[in-house]
Amino acid sequence: IVWIIIILIFYVIDKPHSAGSLLLEVIENWEQTLSDPYKVWFACDILSHIIRNNERAKEIAGSIVFGDEANGEDPVPLLHQIVAQLLMSTKNPSTNARIPIGYLCLLCTWLHESPASVSLFLAESTHVQFVSILCLESVDADITNAQCS
Repeated sequence: IVWIIIILIFYVIDKPHSAGSLLLEVIENWEQTLSDPYKVWFACDILSHIIRNNERAKEIAGSIVFGDEANGEDPVPLLHQIVAQLLMSTKNPSTNARIPIGYLCLLCTWLHESPASVSLFLAESTHVQFVSILCLESVDADITNAQCS
């Protein structure tokens, strides 16, 4: 059953209304869901369940990139996009705490016992710096601080 979900989510992304495209759209465009933070939280939770304890699923998710080189855009791996969305969500004062918490849960699940994912995360030097700063400066107090740690 897990492989069916992975195929649905990751191999049919190019279809406008596939499960994967809807999931990734919510994860990428959290600003459009400020009135309903549960959309981002559930999208992150669903992806977390798919990749949990499944290195193959993490590899597939890691191969997803945003940005079109043909249009002069730099390709950004999904993992880096999630960290970028986490950064943006913490900088917006009107963001519900569920949004960054969803992103942090997803990152924790993705990086857990996955050396390849950790290497991809560390490939962008600003990620560790950002997460460290987030631990120290979190506006949403204890829950986000503890999760960052």
